[in-house]
Amino acid sequence: MNDMIYQMIKATLDAFNMYPISNPALQQQVDDYKARLTAFAERQNDIGAFYGNYAASGLQEEYMSLITKVAMSGTSAAPADSSGSNATAASLPTVREYLMQYQSAYNELCNDPQRARGKAAYEQLFAVAERTDDLLEAQLIIERERLLWKIVAEDSLGIFENTLSQMDPLFLATTASLHQQIKAYEKADSDEELSYLLEKTQWPVAEAVAAYTCKMTIAATVASLLLKYTKAKNEVYLWNEKTLKNAVKSVLEYRSTLRKTLNVLHQLDMTVEELFRNEGAKIWMLSPENADQFGKHKYALHPQNYDAYLDVLKNEIMADIAPEALLKRKPEKVVWFA
Repeated sequence: MNDMIYQMIKATLDAFNMYPISNPALQQQVDDYKARLTAFAERQNDIGAFYGNYAASGLQEEYMSLITKVAMSGTSAAPADSSGSNATAASLPTVREYLMQYQSAYNELCNDPQRARGKAAYEQLFAVAERTDDLLEAQLIIERERLLWKIVAEDSLGIFENTLSQMDPLFLATTASLHQQIKAYEKADSDEELSYLLEKTQWPVAEAVAAYTCKMTIAATVASLLLKYTKAKNEVYLWNEKTLKNAVKSVLEYRSTLRKTLNVLHQLDMTVEELFRNEGAKIWMLSPENADQFGKHKYALHPQNYDAYLDVLKNEIMADIAPEALLKRKPEKVVWFA
């Protein structure tokens, strides 16, 4: 499984471990979901397409429904005395005793800095015991203030925000979906509303990813062609009679191909200068490779290539210059290869 994808689903898988599950049928549902999510992740190789595929699969909405059911599974059991008669005030637990059922899940979060928001949400729940001694009133407070829902939402937000902080903020192919998920979790007040909001995010996420991927692809294509163009021009300078003719031919062919590629850029209402100002797209002109797990830091070619590329594009590729003058022209800065 792709390491980055594994890290993304690990938080989802681990979330179920926070809650004690006494119902065997519910435990079976959780085990089945974990198996299906893992199998789905193992089939994904493209980190950029993962979130879009995840949202389209229905697994995201299923997770929210299931984790909410797990989190709230212990709240519906009404305590009763052993004789089967009507419960008396003496047989009922105190508010503090009632809330102790969440203590083990809370303890699991305490030593994980990624779960600070979830920890704070649990503490809001425990604080109900300081506000009332009446069990019925406590349950009404929990429901009115959506305290159990907030545990799920706040813990998820903490995990998402921590993951987002480790990712390349300019790589919208992976961050666009996470940004939209965070907005949905911040706004939702129930599992049903969250499912609705997440479904609404599918189109804006797809639109943002497509727009970014298109610019990223053009940037990478332009750079690849410029490297080949530069290499062919360098071969002309070597003046080897056996390869000279093919080298000159290659220079002119790459120039023609670059012009056609730049026409695609113009169809996006984007100029060459704007492409070079787009930090999220232009990094792909330097053949980047991830230097850490989430790709926030990268190894890349020398950034002087930006200036060299822009000079060649303006003064050789797009300029109305004769082939002989083009071959004789000395660039202002050289292109650095790997």
